[in-house]
Amino acid sequence: MRKYYHKLFSLLFMLMTIFSSSWLFSNQHAEAAVQLGGTYYTTPMSSRVPGTGSGSALSSYPTLASVKADTAVTNNGGYRVTSATKTITVVLSGSMKLSGSGETFKSVTMDVLATVDGNKNGAKKSIVTSAATVKTISGTMASVGGTYTMGVDLSQIKGDMPLYIAYKFNTSATTDNYYYVAILTNSTTLLKPDMADADTLSDLTTKTKNVLVGDTSGNASGGNVGGNTVALSFNGITLTNAFPASYSGPITMSLGSNKFVGGSTVTLKESNQFGDYGIKMVTITDDPPIILSDTTSISLLPDEVSDVSNLSDSDFIAWLVKKANIVGKNASTESSDGITIKSDTTGLADIIKNLADGDSTTIELYAENNSGIKSDNTLTITITKQPGTLSFGTVSSDIGFGSITISNSETLYAPTSSWNVTVNDTRETGSMWTVSASATPMMSTTTLGRTLKGNLVYRDGSSKIELTSNSIPIMSGTKAGGSDITNVTSDWSGTTKGILLDALSGIYADSYNGTVNWTLSDTAIK
Repeated sequence: MRKYYHKLFSLLFMLMTIFSSSWLFSNQHAEAAVQLGGTYYTTPMSSRVPGTGSGSALSSYPTLASVKADTAVTNNGGYRVTSATKTITVVLSGSMKLSGSGETFKSVTMDVLATVDGNKNGAKKSIVTSAATVKTISGTMASVGGTYTMGVDLSQIKGDMPLYIAYKFNTSATTDNYYYVAILTNSTTLLKPDMADADTLSDLTTKTKNVLVGDTSGNASGGNVGGNTVALSFNGITLTNAFPASYSGPITMSLGSNKFVGGSTVTLKESNQFGDYGIKMVTITDDPPIILSDTTSISLLPDEVSDVSNLSDSDFIAWLVKKANIVGKNASTESSDGITIKSDTTGLADIIKNLADGDSTTIELYAENNSGIKSDNTLTITITKQPGTLSFGTVSSDIGFGSITISNSETLYAPTSSWNVTVNDTRETGSMWTVSASATPMMSTTTLGRTLKGNLVYRDGSSKIELTSNSIPIMSGTKAGGSDITNVTSDWSGTTKGILLDALSGIYADSYNGTVNWTLSDTAIK
């Protein structure tokens, strides 16, 4: 790119000299209509203008004598219309004849039709601003020779090309029949625009702020002529600029607050007053993405290790991304679209599964975009396997049975408030545990040595077991994945299930208390 601009600047003086002489020559003809010609101007056999539909057919055609324009400029082997052209004059000679039977001519005039959206075979539009003379004709064969002058609007010449200079006739059967006598075309290869970072004279990047643009063809008649326009399109926007009237080399276009996006396409179009244009497209090289996280250290309990022990590498990374809130971003847009988090390490789940309690391992991650470009930085996550614990969570205290009426027979009493005993287990999934309970005798709080006639018992349905001086298994459980807390007493109800007071007859009226001892072991009931 640097070599090209050196060459472009070296041609500057020669190009300005050629342009100056061309303009001087052209201005000599500015006041009179100029005969058009050159490689862009063709006179094919008369034929219907593409995209204007069907209609009456001709068996003979008039002859084109000349096509002139008021502000034609010498270029590309002859005089050409420009965006400043205001009138076109066509001289026809001879006559035309209908080939169909039963219809006759009514009128004929000239028109200039432009191409729409570059579709040469599609519908056309007239660019005539003031109509040419309309001749009234009749019969099946009519003389149409004469001079036809039309006002035209060629301000959008680049998009209008090719132009079809056509005669338009009406018959008794059809209207608006268009047959062309000349085609004015532009060249997509005449201009060869190029672009570079104006500050570095190298390729465009996401850091580019100013773009140096210019034609590299070295073509004096079609290159960076004063007044050429350039359009820079990217990210759904288009910036336009024009070369100074007195050409002095490439021009710089500022992006302002806009930025190029990595992986996107930037298109440069340059066009001149004749409608010639050239296109240059470049792809902005992606910046490496970046990878971030909320934390670089994770502790896993044995049950969490069990949860991830069978994950595939991709699923494990997805889990890790969520666990540590890992994010990959495009450096220029800060968007995460199209960014994937990856690791070159395989067998990740097995690595974690084989950790001993208290041991750690590290996993390196990186971000990668859709273009396969990896982040310059990597993220190291340290994972430590913590030993699991088995413990009581909540254990009820001060459970009372209230004031009871002494009965002459044995009676079971439920406590006045509910028992609440929970087990917390963060060990490996599948680990077992057992909760047991025992009780001391219920002793008088007023009379030393007086013992309640009765005991605390554990009842489960019809089974009733005395807890005094006995350790009775209450419940056993197995650690389930994703579940750490078990409520041992959740289904205790009334006098059907739970720890109850079994009062015998002959109790002394008094106040009594005792103690329930809870035991949690890491084994199942045998």
